[in-house]
Amino acid sequence: MSSPEFNFVLANPNAAADRIEELENEVERLRAALEPFAKMANFCHSRHRDSRPFIFGFDTAVAQRLTVGDLRRAVAALSSEGKP
Repeated sequence: MSSPEFNFVLANPNAAADRIEELENEVERLRAALEPFAKMANFCHSRHRDSRPFIFGFDTAVAQRLTVGDLRRAVAALSSEGKP
């Protein structure tokens, strides 16, 4: 018994290639979106804990949501190993 997805690919031989291309494009778009955050991590000292707010400007609402750990996770996501 085969899955509906498998049958769809058999009926549409280009479907798998099209889906792979869609996913590759999405990965590229997401990596580009993470890049500015990964660059901001360069401004964080290695002794800063992950929960430390990354403050810029005077907007305290942003400072409470964006942390050093968020920036480090962006770096990790862009690395080939997935580790900061």
